[in-house]
Amino acid sequence: MNEPSSPSTAAAIAIGALGACGYVGGWLVLLLGGFHHAPNRHTKETVFVAGVPAMVVAVLFFALAAIGITALLQLRRAKLRWHFFACGVVLLPPLYFAVSG
Repeated sequence: MNEPSSPSTAAAIAIGALGACGYVGGWLVLLLGGFHHAPNRHTKETVFVAGVPAMVVAVLFFALAAIGITALLQLRRAKLRWHFFACGVVLLPPLYFAVSG
């Protein structure tokens, strides 16, 4: 049976960039208490989304970051404990911030 080929360096960089953008976006939503949404791209009016919908978006962003770091670790064939450690590093600080704040 053929061995699977490893992804290119560009793919690893893209996965890392996607995870980093998710992490930064999640923190921005948490720190600002929400985000602005433009219902129509032809107007300059925006709606500020706060509360539960904003927290759902923040959770999705942090999940994206955790999936990205897990994918990068899987590319390096890291042990399973490093996957749990990395996900904890990514997910626990925002969880603490959201609960304590």
